[in-house]
Amino acid sequence: MKLIKVVCPNCNAPLEVSEDSNKFTCKYCNTAIVLDDEIIKVNHVIYSGEKEELIKNADAALKFEEYDKAILMYRELSQKYSYEPEIWYRLLLSITHNYKKNSIKLNINP
Repeated sequence: MKLIKVVCPNCNAPLEVSEDSNKFTCKYCNTAIVLDDEIIKVNHVIYSGEKEELIKNADAALKFEEYDKAILMYRELSQKYSYEPEIWYRLLLSITHNYKKNSIKLNINP
């Protein structure tokens, strides 16, 4: 049995769907989903690598201390992939670094 990765249309959580079945429920948001063969093929192609590329760009902004840019990127990612704790962690890290950087500029002790 081959598994194909698809994304929940309600919460964007990654789902693994058996080719033997076209009916399932998202384990994150409990959305009932029915797929046909064409939908599985299209979703598989559309979501391939998108998340990884967005995370890579946000990580680069964080690394180069472009905190405002990183915050915006991680917020967008957290809306699309709310089930990913690593994205939330990186968003908080960006906010914290941005706060510290701005506090030092203003001579405020954080």
